[in-house]
Amino acid sequence: MRKRTAAWLLALFLLLSACGGGRASSMKLARTEGAVGVSDEKGQDIQVREALKLYSGYGVDTQAASYAWIDLDQVKLAKLDEDSQVQIQSDGKALEIVLDRGSVFFNVTEPLAEDETMTIRTANMSIGIRGTCGWVSAEAVYVLEGTVTAVAAGTKKRIQGGEMAMVAEGKTTVRAYAPEEIAPFVMAELEENQDLREKILEETGIDVLAQAPPEQPAPLEPSDQTDQLKQPDQPEQSGAVSGRLVDSGEWEDIQAGSENITICGTAAVKAVVSDGGNIHICGNAAVGTVITNGGNVWVYENAAVGDITTDSGNVEIYGSAVAGGIQTGSGNIEVRDDGMIGTAATDSGRIER
Repeated sequence: MRKRTAAWLLALFLLLSACGGGRASSMKLARTEGAVGVSDEKGQDIQVREALKLYSGYGVDTQAASYAWIDLDQVKLAKLDEDSQVQIQSDGKALEIVLDRGSVFFNVTEPLAEDETMTIRTANMSIGIRGTCGWVSAEAVYVLEGTVTAVAAGTKKRIQGGEMAMVAEGKTTVRAYAPEEIAPFVMAELEENQDLREKILEETGIDVLAQAPPEQPAPLEPSDQTDQLKQPDQPEQSGAVSGRLVDSGEWEDIQAGSENITICGTAAVKAVVSDGGNIHICGNAAVGTVITNGGNVWVYENAAVGDITTDSGNVEIYGSAVAGGIQTGSGNIEVRDDGMIGTAATDSGRIER
């Protein structure tokens, strides 16, 4: 009888150990640099040391010129920027990082299981992460590769590699960003991770180590003499600097070459031709025809496009944007978030509406 009771108690203990406490299976302070503080669920300070175990309710903060790396279940890394503070909340397989101030970098190297969730929450935004990389500040989320779901201002938007989302005046704005916008504390991680840099380049076309292009006068007008954009009366000019922004003026056509380009604001373009670069069309921009041999095309934020033709790139229409006919070879076509299109056809891709 005693043996049976002991066995039952042991089984109960193991069950409670597996389920109890609302703590992740493995959370620890991987390393620190500078002045870093840790507090428990009662707000009491804890002596900081390498590989310090962290539990639900714990807080981590950094001071000036200080950083902290948090290892979450060995496949989720979070890095706090200087002058930042987070609270960690864990309930079974649900993990939440509450960003009280500053910024936090995230890199989830293995996609979460169906019953797992990871969320980074700020004062005005909730970001769902499943298997991706990027960083979050109090005002915005930037995605380096993969896709996140951002809930803010009463709307739910999907943000993918090469895009950022910001909440301002009760509205969520999604746009492309250039390499020079990457935060220094994030760039430090990318400089040490060649595999991640190559993954970002393959997915988004962004070379994170590329130097920022020389500053150009703003706004860019069609009369500018520049070798970045093709003018109607200058057929020898072609190509576009990666991350180049065209935000005003009327254009006959733009030759984007193999580089990325963003057309937004009040720009009106008759045709955009790309030889593999990604194309973002946003704001209130209007484009007649888009032709690309391999780059992805994103149309959002009330932008309007006529026909889009791509060989292997994907096309996404969302955020109240409209497009006419879309034709892809092996690329996928996706229409969401109040986006509207006329016709859609693909040789071997997928169409989602």
